[in-house]
Amino acid sequence: MYKMLQQQVQPRMLLILLISSALMMTVASYLYVLKTPLKLLRESESTLVVLQNELQTGIPLQQQIAEQERVNQQLLVGLQGEGPLLPMNQMVVFVIGELDRIAERHHVNLASVTPGEPGKNFTFRVLSFEVEITGEYIKLFDWLKDVESELGPVVINEFEIEPVGQSKEVKMSLTIANYQFEESS
Repeated sequence: MYKMLQQQVQPRMLLILLISSALMMTVASYLYVLKTPLKLLRESESTLVVLQNELQTGIPLQQQIAEQERVNQQLLVGLQGEGPLLPMNQMVVFVIGELDRIAERHHVNLASVTPGEPGKNFTFRVLSFEVEITGEYIKLFDWLKDVESELGPVVINEFEIEPVGQSKEVKMSLTIANYQFEESS
């Protein structure tokens, strides 16, 4: 019987059958025997790292989580700004009001604000404004810094500065664009 089987099966086919069987047994042993313990080992190692970190820093895990949430909130405010998430028509009124309020705080004259056409850039709604403002150069710089920090993601697309007569004041004309996530509409 063995001779008859040996004559019917070529040695090359026998070799392929043995290698395939070995590969299938290896895969099956990984899936049914080793996969779950290896997953548990990785989870245990990550837990060990967290616990070692807590021991080294002396900061409880809940406090570390609270700190990370605070950092995430700061990053979100940096990305979205501190302003409220409003519909586009209300956002125009809000931005103009904030520009005026910040101008009063810095003792500069907000001459004009003209809203542009709303647009979209990737996942952001874009609202642009043509702004003319006069005042001392340093006060204008401080005004612009506060506008950027309080109105959120603001980009200055164009600007022009020119002196106003013989005084210390300058006139700044700029185009600013306010960005807001589309999901917030």
